[in-house]
Amino acid sequence: MFIGAHFWLAPDGAAFTSPSASTVSQDGEVWPDESEANWDTWALGIVESFSLDPKHGNKEVILSPSPGAVQARDVIIPYAIPELDFVLLQTGALAFQLALNTQELFANATTQFNPNAGGGPGIRGILHAQKYDHENNLVIDWRSWAFVELKGALKGAPKQMTKPEFVATLLYSDNNTGLIAES
Repeated sequence: MFIGAHFWLAPDGAAFTSPSASTVSQDGEVWPDESEANWDTWALGIVESFSLDPKHGNKEVILSPSPGAVQARDVIIPYAIPELDFVLLQTGALAFQLALNTQELFANATTQFNPNAGGGPGIRGILHAQKYDHENNLVIDWRSWAFVELKGALKGAPKQMTKPEFVATLLYSDNNTGLIAES
């Protein structure tokens, strides 16, 4: 049972120092480890909910005669492109950056930005996810290269909490890694 979820996003090009000095990139020689001080800056906020969908490609059924009647022999699913939908209980810089099409507002020391300056519809980086159970045991911990974007509009209303919704498309990298707790 998942109770607590925590997400971080280390943006493409961000500098880090642990395990060695480098910048975040999809196929960089190293990715930041758990000792990296910037993980605090890269935290996305309180996660209200999440959904992980494998998004499988079209299923191909392999047919063959057996001995004469055609029978289904196998199923091939040529690819999967997992998507993680999540809702945050905090409206941080990432939501504003994506909603206002600006550049480098998230995980940056600046508070000044230029709306519609061409930041693009999403941000690439390392999505780090941890899920815990009701006894505070880590259930799963993974890091994957991802493209994160707002899922629809950033909505707000009087007397209602703004809850930005995001979708992260998990992309391939040689550095993608994860651990699952033993059951």
